[in-house]
Amino acid sequence: MHFGVPRAVKDFLREIPEGTAIALFVTHAMYEDPGQMIMLNRELEKCRSVVKEENLAGFFHCRGALSPATAEELRATGIPMLMGFAAMQPLTEGHPSMEELDNARNFALSLV
Repeated sequence: MHFGVPRAVKDFLREIPEGTAIALFVTHAMYEDPGQMIMLNRELEKCRSVVKEENLAGFFHCRGALSPATAEELRATGIPMLMGFAAMQPLTEGHPSMEELDNARNFALSLV
């Protein structure tokens, strides 16, 4: 919904002392089709860019569900692109899946 890193996250990251290892965990409601992947990769790069490469301990992303309430907010904007995302809400149901949760768990364990 934020098309990148929300301001609150950027503010939080600025408060972390220089040289601290940071792991990024990103959820999104985009699905993996060729058209979406171009946009998804661009948005994930925005997320990665908030942490210096030498401080990046790990980066993980997975699909999440777009809530019906958020889908309604997107529809209400009248902006065709956002309305298109809202229409994809049913495709996000059931995410994260058990496999995606296992992958998240394994990512966390790899950092420990």
